[in-house]
Amino acid sequence: MESDKLHQWMDIAKQYQTGDFWTHVFEKDGNMVEIDKQSTSPAYPPADIHTTEEEVYVFIELSGVHKEDIELTITENKLRIKGIVHPLLEGHKTIQQERKYGEFERTIILPEPAEDVPLQTKYVNGLLLIRYMRIQKPERRIMIE
Repeated sequence: MESDKLHQWMDIAKQYQTGDFWTHVFEKDGNMVEIDKQSTSPAYPPADIHTTEEEVYVFIELSGVHKEDIELTITENKLRIKGIVHPLLEGHKTIQQERKYGEFERTIILPEPAEDVPLQTKYVNGLLLIRYMRIQKPERRIMIE
């Protein structure tokens, strides 16, 4: 019960303080206790989805990723992006590292299915734009048995 209240409080507090601030907060017997580290890290790569009356736009930020290292697949309303971010330098001592390197994979839930419609993609300056027409289906009445 106490743990549930603590987790509720932590969820509210995370809305106002982001990053690694909440990773190590409380002490137990002089040792730091790790608090759900997964929930504080944002999804990668970051994505924005916008709609108009006719189209759906998906913007995915992929700074430093080569177009050849990106793979997109789609099933119904699930867009999967997979790729790799190569390190900029090799054989050096890292002083600070905030950028993500290595393989990544993310599934983005789209607001509408896009499997059977043509997708337009464009990759410019580390920003991937995916655009497709919305399928306008008329409302239909469902009979209740």
